[in-house]
Amino acid sequence: MRIFLPICSISGAALFPVIAHAALTDNFDTGTYPNSGTGWSAGWTQGASTGTVVSTDPLNGGGNYLSVTTGTTTSSNTGISRSIGAMAASPYTLTFNWRYDGNLANFVSYDDRIHFGASTAVDYGTNPNFSWLIGVVGGDNTTNFSEGEWYFYNGSSSTTTSENTFVPGDMRMTGLFLQSGVVYSFTVTVDPASQTYSASISDGSGGFFNASGLNFRNQGATDGASNLLFGGATTGSPTADHALTWSIDSISVVPEPSSV
Repeated sequence: MRIFLPICSISGAALFPVIAHAALTDNFDTGTYPNSGTGWSAGWTQGASTGTVVSTDPLNGGGNYLSVTTGTTTSSNTGISRSIGAMAASPYTLTFNWRYDGNLANFVSYDDRIHFGASTAVDYGTNPNFSWLIGVVGGDNTTNFSEGEWYFYNGSSSTTTSENTFVPGDMRMTGLFLQSGVVYSFTVTVDPASQTYSASISDGSGGFFNASGLNFRNQGATDGASNLLFGGATTGSPTADHALTWSIDSISVVPEPSSV
């Protein structure tokens, strides 16, 4: 069957190719950490942590994944970080799978934390450099939020005097709690221009929460927040059984259609 297409005439205009950023992925399949994955301009950095590519207990399927363990000599912010470069200047969607492998009996303090986000600097702890922010805190700090419950941070202020402060009341609680051995799937869609993001979390067993229109923590941080962080913090001088131990896999950063 022949299909006849209409001939279009364009006058006084030229067609230009659309330049788009390629997706960034890391499934740790090659085992070449910290320079694993596809499309990244540089490898992972790590602070007070050790990352190892293993395949002993895969997340949501088979193959390699990254197992991360914090140091046990001092209390500190810990984690891994990687830059998405110029992609941070436009809307993008991040997806990843994450699992806590540590002892929750030692994750009970306000200073015991897990956090993910994007920062204008290479940071392993949450601070005024962060745009979007997701996390969980081990214990209450007399602020009446639920300890051990995952939160999405929704910044309440756009003033330069208060945007640098972490406000417990800005924690959008998800109803899902941190459990050891459970694989959590996260999706984060970031819009630097409006300084907002949307996010979802699933525990793979019916537990699900999503929210949109969440404000950045630092509402002055837009296209400069190019460093992704996956990390946490511990209290005191942690012993081996108190160290944070977690796994991550299936990381993908994709530019949104509105940005290409």
